[in-house]
Amino acid sequence: MNRLFPPYEYIHILYCRHIKLTRIFNVKTGFLDNFYLVDYNNIMPFKEKYKHIAADLENRVKSARFRNYLPSQPELMKYYNSAKRTISRAVAVLKNKNLIIHEKGLGNRILKKNENPGKHPPVTIALFIALDFDCPFMYFFSFEYIRGLTRYCTRNNIAIEIYDIAKADLLEIVMRNFKNRRTGAVVYVPYVYNFNRSFIKKIKKMKLPLITIVDLPARYRQLISTVDYSNREIMYALSKKINHRFRTYLLTLPVQKYVWQRERIKFFKKFFPAGKIINNLNTAELTGTNFEIRYGYDLIKTNLEKISFPANIIGINTAIAFGAMNFLKKKKIPIPGQVQIFGIGNSDRLQQDLLSAMEMPGYKLGHHTAKIINENLADLKNGKIFHIRLHSRFNKGLSSE
Repeated sequence: MNRLFPPYEYIHILYCRHIKLTRIFNVKTGFLDNFYLVDYNNIMPFKEKYKHIAADLENRVKSARFRNYLPSQPELMKYYNSAKRTISRAVAVLKNKNLIIHEKGLGNRILKKNENPGKHPPVTIALFIALDFDCPFMYFFSFEYIRGLTRYCTRNNIAIEIYDIAKADLLEIVMRNFKNRRTGAVVYVPYVYNFNRSFIKKIKKMKLPLITIVDLPARYRQLISTVDYSNREIMYALSKKINHRFRTYLLTLPVQKYVWQRERIKFFKKFFPAGKIINNLNTAELTGTNFEIRYGYDLIKTNLEKISFPANIIGINTAIAFGAMNFLKKKKIPIPGQVQIFGIGNSDRLQQDLLSAMEMPGYKLGHHTAKIINENLADLKNGKIFHIRLHSRFNKGLSSE
């Protein structure tokens, strides 16, 4: 506890640097008065004070007393009872030791052990993503993806440029920026997996690191890095969530055009060897969430006689599972008593706490895409290819026990 100094005649201060006890010399009486507890920082010279604060902050950083950022400057001034200049000098010591880095608008971020803020110059990420379409699910996903990407970039001083993939002239802008050394990497999020081969070819010719978020055919896997969710892990996780006393069915799309569809079917067969696959090959290829919901509704309606209840029903994506659930609710088949239903993919817009699903958040994908670029830029520029698989999460709804 701090106490005020005695009256003005107590002018000579003796202090010990290792204990916060001070004797006050009384010039009138010539005697040392009793010990007083005083503010250690108020009697310490400036150089000693900021070094002491810097050492204390360094110890707290190394012992993980702070989470991601140092406390704000006003908080540090209050805690150490010191002036702004003193705190600034102490924080500068930590910056010089590469323990922290200042991020504009966010504060002083604590660097990880192997993180070196000077390992590469600031980079600009060019994001090509579909923004003009009628599919509500893709619209929601795109903005969640952008939110995750920009959040990471903001925290790590990375510039980002966002381009609508539908604009044909945008590639010329990227090429012009590349000549000016502005663009460091390209992130490509095609609409419904429709890859523009010409776009990919030109980007690779420019020797720009290129990353996408979808499973690729074998011919592209050696050319493009990917960040995506593991279909193997998704099916394995579902195999642990189902009721094993029930027979299991997988509702699939009419055409298995994309890699993710074929992979989910492959791993369904692996983890559900007694399971059955249901689809309608006579249906034309579907586009858009609402069409897929209707397809799931009609698919379960057409094949109801082939399903042996009680049953587990897995939709190859969340929209199909949601459509199937709507039909079963209409038929008043008890859920989850007689049938448990599971989707795969983001269900925030559809779920309403009803449908259980393996979630694949767009925010997480965007965040990790930017992180891969930031932490591996040198390797990416040298041609190294990364294939990162993220962990999905199970979101339990009322459609499963």
